Amino acid sequence: MTILLETSDLGFRYPNGPWLFRGVNLSLMAGQITLLTGPSGSGKTSLLYALCGLIPQVFAGEYIGKTVIKNLDSRQWALPRLASVLAVVFQTPQLFFPRLEDELAFTPENLQWSRQRMTRAVEEALAAAKLEPFRDKAPERLSGGQQQLASWATALTAMPDIFLLDEPFSQLDPAGKQLLRDSIQALAAAGKAIFLIEHSDPGLDNLNNLCSLDKGVLTRRVHHKIWG
Repeated sequence: MTILLETSDLGFRYPNGPWLFRGVNLSLMAGQITLLTGPSGSGKTSLLYALCGLIPQVFAGEYIGKTVIKNLDSRQWALPRLASVLAVVFQTPQLFFPRLEDELAFTPENLQWSRQRMTRAVEEALAAAKLEPFRDKAPERLSGGQQQLASWATALTAMPDIFLLDEPFSQLDPAGKQLLRDSIQALAAAGKAIFLIEHSDPGLDNLNNLCSLDKGVLTRRVHHKIWG
């Protein structure tokens, strides 16, 4: 099984703050889904930032250990180039363009794809998220659930090997949740590595790794009944 992302004794704290986590050793494998849970404020989102390179490249603090993404230390990746191998869906959708179609085209344009390849990727992502009717709509005018699906569609356009998702189900209705479950499970079956943070059971059938973060310690769970 191929390791796509791996941390070694990873630790971080913001300036003058407590350690959010220390000694984190985590491997994201091709074709596997890893779920992280834990109390609010336990540092789960900050750990995701450390996995995707935002810590330490964007957010300052004391950083120890390392994250290796596709055999390269995260500190050596130029963040724009990371979009070719890794996609992040944040808890609050990050949507900036006046048209949804432009939002989805941003990453392929940044990666200098051909117009034909970019158009095909945008069309496939819109279809996967069932957002074709909203291609010309301003993302800010979409509902909360539609914005969350738009963020997911944006992640799909470059079809990277690694997907990092921060509570991606939180604003979705039942149909949207099922669409996202099916999409995540299909990506894992295609060999992608999926890491997601959730407070409640996402209802995925094939979770491979269950972890919790509490009081700075990452603990692996050994069974699926983590919510009783």
